[in-house]
Amino acid sequence: MITRQSIVNEEQALETLRDLVWTYQEVAAFKMQKIRKGVLANRDYLADLSIISDQVYYSYRTQLVATENRPAKSAAVFVSANIGLYGSIVTRVFQEFEKQISQDKDVVIVIVGKLGKAYVEKSPYKREYQYFDFPDEVVALDSVKPLSLFLADFREVTVYHGRFESVITQSPAATKVSGEAKPPDKNSGIKVNYIFEPELKTVYTFFKSEIFTSLLIQALQENMLAKNASRMVAMDQAGDRISTQLSAVAKLSLFVKHRELARRQMDVYGAIRAWGRE
Repeated sequence: MITRQSIVNEEQALETLRDLVWTYQEVAAFKMQKIRKGVLANRDYLADLSIISDQVYYSYRTQLVATENRPAKSAAVFVSANIGLYGSIVTRVFQEFEKQISQDKDVVIVIVGKLGKAYVEKSPYKREYQYFDFPDEVVALDSVKPLSLFLADFREVTVYHGRFESVITQSPAATKVSGEAKPPDKNSGIKVNYIFEPELKTVYTFFKSEIFTSLLIQALQENMLAKNASRMVAMDQAGDRISTQLSAVAKLSLFVKHRELARRQMDVYGAIRAWGRE
């Protein structure tokens, strides 16, 4: 039977959980605001830089007829998280990643973050993969370097990560940070010939290393921003559900209080009747 003490215990537990949820929400909101401006500003800049990279790669392949030592393999990188409570964004990113590895049996799987390992281990498309530990809180060059060095040897690298669209909307994204050289757009009607200084090979080498790392860092920061926004929304929704439960517990507490009051009244009424018979 439900007692007042059990209701009090449940109410205290819900209030503690609500305070914890609010704390997570406030921290996530702070982190989101801290990195949001920089990530969104770099997004457009690096998108344009990626187009220039394609043009440099294409010029290098066509003008110098380069034969690279990189293996003709591609890598698919799933950027996850180390802990949960990030809403649905990590799961939705993995679903897109899983589609890719299910269709391409030769692509090399690269996992970033502990949750990613758990997802892959449960996947029906599980196979050998490379794992890299990575902090949830900050994207530092020292943390990116081992991942960047490993991926630099692949012909094509696609990073699957979360993308911030708005405070309440985050979506899965696949960013190609390195790939095959693309020819100019034939539909544009514009043919551009570049003069490279100091020389094409030097420019190409710079783009292949430095710009590749910049694009990789941007993808990791995009994921961090999306995760914190997703957590903020998830915690807000959790707080609403807890408030609803607290309202239900308050009604139940009132019901139990009335029931105990009715029982005492019945006891008093019974005692009065018994006293009257005497």
